[in-house]
Amino acid sequence: MNEDSQLSKIATTCLFLSFFSAYVGIISLVYAVMLPMLIVKVDKNYKITFYDFFHIIVLLVFACLKFFQVGFFTADSILRYYLGVVLVYQFSKTYAVKLDIQKILFVFCICVIAEGVIINIFFDPFQYLPNYPHAAFEEQMIGHYTKFMGFYQRPYSVGMNSSTSSTILCAMMIFRDILIKNKAIVADKKIEILGAVSILMLASGVGLALYFFYLLHKFQLLTLKRFLILLAIVVLMLNYYAQVSEFISPDSIFQKVSSGYVNFLEDYKTEQVTSVFSELKEPGNSLWIGKAFETKSEIITQSDFAWNDLFICLGFGGLILLISFLVNKVNKFTLFPILIFIIGAFHYGGMFTLAGQIILAQILCADYQPVHIDKNTAAEIAAQV
Repeated sequence: MNEDSQLSKIATTCLFLSFFSAYVGIISLVYAVMLPMLIVKVDKNYKITFYDFFHIIVLLVFACLKFFQVGFFTADSILRYYLGVVLVYQFSKTYAVKLDIQKILFVFCICVIAEGVIINIFFDPFQYLPNYPHAAFEEQMIGHYTKFMGFYQRPYSVGMNSSTSSTILCAMMIFRDILIKNKAIVADKKIEILGAVSILMLASGVGLALYFFYLLHKFQLLTLKRFLILLAIVVLMLNYYAQVSEFISPDSIFQKVSSGYVNFLEDYKTEQVTSVFSELKEPGNSLWIGKAFETKSEIITQSDFAWNDLFICLGFGGLILLISFLVNKVNKFTLFPILIFIIGAFHYGGMFTLAGQIILAQILCADYQPVHIDKNTAAEIAAQV
């Protein structure tokens, strides 16, 4: 095994473990290791496309402007969260990282199921687990005690929130489905069952909706045209549904699909967007580089409208940098997994968490070419699943 292969294996193992880093609270450390590992690989033989080179230069200029506006540590936290996928993508591409999507999905689902059982039987996760806001900080706890029917606490898992973890899981399921259909991997049937159980245990309305899109994709009922038509119908139906102001008890599992709640969300998100424009026009803030936060604690992440949060933190400049990056990478293979992340971010931002960035980078870097295996090997694999 040559040096490049060894480094690729090490980098792959590091990213696999980093996907679950929220469980041990070392997310910041992952970026601190990733950046120098990427820098040492940049030499005269380093290969990069003109677009990626240009995009990185613009990103560095934008980062400098943000550093001057809010200070190094505050800007670092904002840029890692909202634009960290660029770093993870370059790292994955440089070290030829190729995660086993079925293996990581299997472990992910087992973690969700185990977490769901443990936190509802043995202890309060807000007291002990790093992937939950700590109960000592009361202002962070609003809305997090989400016990349906008064007894079921949703697991937060790698996304540190049930909705973000659901988004990541659905994007991974579609990514896996694409690889299977292109014969790049052989299907492991256990993943289908574990994925469905995990989505139910995460109990996120957004997650269930995205899982429905996954099922349409799996059974080849989803094309881009059908997707856009279905999305338009859903939006129109929700808009009509929201006019019937009927709330269901907060203790009910159906509370967040009541028409009253949908109406509340529609009004609330409209108000959020309007207030951000007003706030960014105030002295010291900027529509192009975002709000001038005075302290790191003021940074807005893990709120319930991730695109709006990105805009207030990084302005139009941050939106353009991220969207142009994704548009440049999109193709017929990456389209639907990327759309899952984009739609999910209209609620919580699964694509902005470290776990989401790792999966999104894998989607953008993946080799979608068929893997040719002999009949005996195929039979052995089929027997295992």
